[in-house]
Amino acid sequence: MNSLNKTTNLVFGYATLLLIMLLGSGTLVYAQHTLRSNQAKATEDARPARISLTVLSAHDCETCSPTESIVNEIYGHATDVMEQIDVAYDSDEGKDLITQYAVTRIPAIIITGEIDKQNIQPFFAETTTRVRDANVWSNIGPVYLQPATGDVMGRVSLTLLTDSSCSNCYDPVQIKNILTNSYGVQLKDEKTIDIKSADGKELVKRYSITSVPTVILSPEINNYLQLISVWDGVGSVEPDGAYVFRNMSQLGQIIYHDLGTGQIIDPTIAQ
Repeated sequence: MNSLNKTTNLVFGYATLLLIMLLGSGTLVYAQHTLRSNQAKATEDARPARISLTVLSAHDCETCSPTESIVNEIYGHATDVMEQIDVAYDSDEGKDLITQYAVTRIPAIIITGEIDKQNIQPFFAETTTRVRDANVWSNIGPVYLQPATGDVMGRVSLTLLTDSSCSNCYDPVQIKNILTNSYGVQLKDEKTIDIKSADGKELVKRYSITSVPTVILSPEINNYLQLISVWDGVGSVEPDGAYVFRNMSQLGQIIYHDLGTGQIIDPTIAQ
């Protein structure tokens, strides 16, 4: 009986040990499988998104904003660009793409492929609009072409309002240079008007201008979002959409004519 018990215990012990070994082996295999799966997922998540770019261009629009910087930005954001083609917006293919993806501004970039991949999706969510199976980047710059009309939008008319009676007053071209050099404003046309002229008097009255020289910008300036974001601190937006520069102190120590008091203001001289 003792011998039988010993044999039974021995068999049970071996069976238990075998079970433990099998369970341990299974756990190890499962752990190895999980590790390989996690490694494969991490590798896949880090892999650049494979995408294709179609650039819709208006080759006859010399002032339209260029796409090169946008394309370079796309290349730099975890992407593997498999193909990049350029299509004229007014070609048959271009017209089909404009209709298919509801494009309202040219130039535009249509992005297809792995646009929902986790490592690129947040970037596209901030910069593009999802249309069907593609992301469309159409807010490229202030100057663009409307494909429906062929009109070029975003170029600004500039009026320099001067005062010939103030020979020491600052030159409003100074503001023009800030607009074009610092904010990239493209001008459609510009004109200089003296406040003593009939047109000048009409502008002073229409916009209740109290300090000259100054500048008046056409409503198209609202395409320049960086400039518009700071405009409240330097000027006004009029009911007809015009933008009038008013805050002379933003230009530093400049001489100007205060029309309200009739005085020539020179900040370098104690008033």
